[in-house]
Amino acid sequence: MVNFNLVLLLSLPFALTSAFAPTPAQTRTLVGHTPSFGFVCKAPKKDTALFAGDEMVTAGEDLNDDQIKSLIADTLLKEEITDVDADVILKSIEGAEKSALSSIESFSSIETQGLLSPCESASIEFAIDAVALGMQAAGMPGGVSKNVGKAIVRRAQKKLVKEMKNIVKDHFGSPNPVNIAIGLIKIFNIIIGDIGFSDILSVVRKSVNFFDYIKIAALLSAYFVTAGGALGVKLALMTPAILDVIQSGIAVGKKC
Repeated sequence: MVNFNLVLLLSLPFALTSAFAPTPAQTRTLVGHTPSFGFVCKAPKKDTALFAGDEMVTAGEDLNDDQIKSLIADTLLKEEITDVDADVILKSIEGAEKSALSSIESFSSIETQGLLSPCESASIEFAIDAVALGMQAAGMPGGVSKNVGKAIVRRAQKKLVKEMKNIVKDHFGSPNPVNIAIGLIKIFNIIIGDIGFSDILSVVRKSVNFFDYIKIAALLSAYFVTAGGALGVKLALMTPAILDVIQSGIAVGKKC
């Protein structure tokens, strides 16, 4: 007869070793269109805190323009965005970089000033959720996109509050991805009119590693270049996230 207690004791060390064994580090390999180069970096955690550590943020900054352009082209191809050229996107990103804020600390220190009415609070929360949705559509992880949304919206909240009720009414009454994409572009245009596209990219740049920054910046630029057309296609695949933003918009309708 088998002594099951003995078998259990003998198997216990192996079970403990397996349970507490370190998880192998995951790596991501990114290869451009041309086979002339390749680069490898550790995959970041799914949700990385806003204003991540310098080592993670600056990794990959030694890439040359051709490599960055290839990364942009790969990103656009993966998202099946064919009506915009990688050169155009690269120039857009470079132009934003030149006029970007020298420091992002001002964003992290912005706080809501004074007491807000229920309508204003709901409008700001909706704007944050909407911006986060746009960032997620560009490939940013959910937790990071929410923090980025807060940093951006608080910077332009006065103008946003004035426009949110009409935008919600016109574009967020149903889960129509094309109509919602137009609404998101309107929200981003209000922000850009107040703080500039370069400052939006500055927040993104301080929130993710360099490789993800280039991909996110490329898609954000493409969404604007295509007047929201490419964004609508992407949102069609994000129904649960769209419904969450619509719920946030319902609160605006009730409180305003």
